Amino acid sequence: MHQKQVAVHGTADVYSGMYKRNFTEENAELCITTNEKRQPVLTINGLSVLDWCEQKWQQLIHRNRSQQL
Repeated sequence: MHQKQVAVHGTADVYSGMYKRNFTEENAELCITTNEKRQPVLTINGLSVLDWCEQKWQQLIHRNRSQQL
């Protein structure tokens, strides 16, 4: 059975145990897709939750370094 994937816009608020912090983004595109094993995967702005947290971490590091200059 194939289900149509529908993206919704909302606030993404995710805790990352890897970075030990919450990451938040308003008006994010949230979608549940399936991986190659046909398992459901939550994506935020087209990225897996893990990749999205990595992106938010890099943005935070870059912003903090820019403020120190």
